[in-house]
Amino acid sequence: MNHVLRPILLIGLVTLALTACGAPQPAAPAAISAEVSTAPVTVQDLAETVTGFGSVVFDPSAQHTFSADIEARVIDLQVRAGERVETGAVLLRLEPSSTTAVELSRARNDLIAARAASARAQRLRQDGLASDADVEAAENQRRDLETLVSSLERSTRRISELAAVESGVVDTIFVAPGDLVSSGQTLVRLSSLEQLLAAIQLEIEDVTRIAVGDPVQLHALDNSGAEVTTQVRLIDIRVDPASRTTTVFADLHGVAGFLPGQAVRAEITAEVHHQALTVPRRAVLYDETGAFVYVVANGSARLQRIEVGVTTTSVAEVTSGLDASQTVAVEGAATLSDGMQIRTAADPATNQ
Repeated sequence: MNHVLRPILLIGLVTLALTACGAPQPAAPAAISAEVSTAPVTVQDLAETVTGFGSVVFDPSAQHTFSADIEARVIDLQVRAGERVETGAVLLRLEPSSTTAVELSRARNDLIAARAASARAQRLRQDGLASDADVEAAENQRRDLETLVSSLERSTRRISELAAVESGVVDTIFVAPGDLVSSGQTLVRLSSLEQLLAAIQLEIEDVTRIAVGDPVQLHALDNSGAEVTTQVRLIDIRVDPASRTTTVFADLHGVAGFLPGQAVRAEITAEVHHQALTVPRRAVLYDETGAFVYVVANGSARLQRIEVGVTTTSVAEVTSGLDASQTVAVEGAATLSDGMQIRTAADPATNQ
């Protein structure tokens, strides 16, 4: 029985071996690749900007203030704060105070007496009873009182109606009807809509990099869409103790589309890096070691450490690690690893 089984087993083993040799082998796994978009390293002038926020204000050097020459009382106001006025428009009306009225009355009476004294001195000199010095003293007294009375009367007429000497906007009203105002006290401030500034708040370390004349890109922070390229006109080096910021003023003289009090964002060009190497900002990745990009060449991606300089919303300056002949991965770069095979939209494999 055993002699019969042995040939059969041998034939079975041979058959299995032949079958195994003829079976198709499994295909080797395909190399892993990732789809990315690429961009060349470019050379361009790159502006280093400082960003700040602030609001539109009237230019203080273009403001006009109105005051009373004598003590007076406010009768009524003809305008309101924020109102536009034309040249000659009446702003407010006043009347002399009781003290001013008494002073004017006394000056008039004194002038009458001085005129009489001057005439008397001249008659006495003709009679040889007064000297030339006496006549001159009387005349000086008369002239001084005439000047005083004329000034008081002119001031009284002028304050009866204070009118705008130029067109503008009523910026601030400092008094109310019935108020007693002293000589020289500011009553109304008029400002020009044609002469505005943007007051921008900056950190102390940023303002040291700014100079008068630097370009400024201003954007209104509302739905008006107002924007303009202008320049730094003035730098206030004083530090606000509350906010620890300083103020930079950008010129808006003659610029339409901006109004006093409007909130704005400013991008001030502090420095221009000429012939800078740049890559898309999305191409730059970071880990615990620092910044890096994936350089694309011969269908694969190579991790390359770089040093980053100025960055904008769209590009980053590369100060070391790349040259202008290279290409970097952008979209999809975060999925890569060093040495990984890549394909781009132009590769046939992308459409498979």
